[in-house]
Amino acid sequence: MSVDLRREQLLGAAVAAGKFPENRKALYRRLYDADPAGTTRVIAELVPLPDVSAALVSDEEIAAAARAAFPELSRRRRRRVH
Repeated sequence: MSVDLRREQLLGAAVAAGKFPENRKALYRRLYDADPAGTTRVIAELVPLPDVSAALVSDEEIAAAARAAFPELSRRRRRRVH
């Protein structure tokens, strides 16, 4: 098996396991190229990231929650004329 194939399998498995996001593969690719054994050890010790996608809420939901918690945010303020 070639070094490139081994590296890509390792990185793909790490992303699939949630150890780091897809957009960090380039960094780990460079680290692996510089030190394959060390990078393999580091990746093996990484703890998978929690999946927070289900916890994401929209801006509208945040605004609605803020208005419910702070009703004064919903009231229009009258501008004073000096």
